[in-house]
Amino acid sequence: MSLLLNASRNILSVLILFIVAFGLITKNFLLMPLMMLFLGGLMLVMGVEQLQANKESMGYPFVFVSLLCFCASFQIFTMN
Repeated sequence: MSLLLNASRNILSVLILFIVAFGLITKNFLLMPLMMLFLGGLMLVMGVEQLQANKESMGYPFVFVSLLCFCASFQIFTMN
């Protein structure tokens, strides 16, 4: 399970990095809602990893912030 979480964390990190770099280079910010969605997924994965390591003091805030990112991304997707 930890290997799957580690791989998904790395993949999401690379996706976020590419989207942010693309937005900064081209000054085209149309992909930012997608970046927020991936950022929410990354925070959720990091929160689950912290909870599995019995570090609740960091796990629950990561999960809470991931829910905020998902809500913001959902609002932006439904507005357009």
